[in-house]
Amino acid sequence: MRIRKKEPIQGIHLEAYDVITLHYVEEIVDAGGNVIDSTDQKVMSESIGRTIDINEAVIFDVEKGDFGPDVKDGIGGAFLSTEGKNVQ
Repeated sequence: MRIRKKEPIQGIHLEAYDVITLHYVEEIVDAGGNVIDSTDQKVMSESIGRTIDINEAVIFDVEKGDFGPDVKDGIGGAFLSTEGKNVQ
């Protein structure tokens, strides 16, 4: 796994019944950079299942072997709970 971007975020308190959802959004942008159309596809959703305070976010590249022998490539994201930082 290779970290692309990692940064602090405003703290979020999650409860076991909260849900995390993965969406893929495709945008069509004109020459001026304005979004003229977009589609939103819900890929998957899962209950958090525990209480956690998160305060960092990371985007990473998946490399061959990170998630088993059949996975050759990918991209991912995660919410992190780091020590010594308070949820606001």
